[in-house]
Amino acid sequence: MTAGPIDADDRLIETIRAVDPYPDEVAGPPLELIMHRLHERERDPSRRPRSWLRPLAAVAPVAVAVAVAAVAVALLGHHHASGRQPASGAGTVVRACRSGLHVGVLPVWARSGFRAARPRTEFAVGRRDRIGAILFSTGNYLDSPPAADHNNKILWVSRRRSHSGGTLRIQAQLIRGTRRIGAPVRRTVPGGPGPSIINLPAAGCWRLTLRWSGLSDQLDLDYIHHG
Repeated sequence: MTAGPIDADDRLIETIRAVDPYPDEVAGPPLELIMHRLHERERDPSRRPRSWLRPLAAVAPVAVAVAVAAVAVALLGHHHASGRQPASGAGTVVRACRSGLHVGVLPVWARSGFRAARPRTEFAVGRRDRIGAILFSTGNYLDSPPAADHNNKILWVSRRRSHSGGTLRIQAQLIRGTRRIGAPVRRTVPGGPGPSIINLPAAGCWRLTLRWSGLSDQLDLDYIHHG
């Protein structure tokens, strides 16, 4: 009786088990060892597979190589997908924090209440150009801990007129270099953008995420320790 495909598969499995008797219990044999055994069988006529088994013996190393490559590609894809996960939590890498405060002429939309035609002061504008932070403390800088002779006064100006009676909500995250430090802190300005005193618990660069009247923006501010 001529051996069929099932017998061929059984013989191939027996060949692999001769190298790895317990493939289900331990890791499979190294690919180099399997190739070595296959070459030995090719050189030794007594151990050479029958003619109907040779195609399978030739295909087996290729199949193993393809399987290894597929696993490597899958792992690489998982690694890249993991690398695209948004950073979160204390100590994770984020965009470098750089204070946006500078001395210059205020944007036209932020000049309401100033007498000069082109008022010049220290201010910062959000990354989306939706809100401005104007310093009006006597020191023209922000302190942590708060200074004894002046307050950390910030005038918030919304570029778009916001609803009266709302609240400006601030989430402040301390960032050192490109890493979050500690948990974020929250501050509120009742009535929405306007005059406020914003004290933060440590010196350093703080990233402020601001939300009001369905709008949002973000800017960085430095708080300095004097003493």
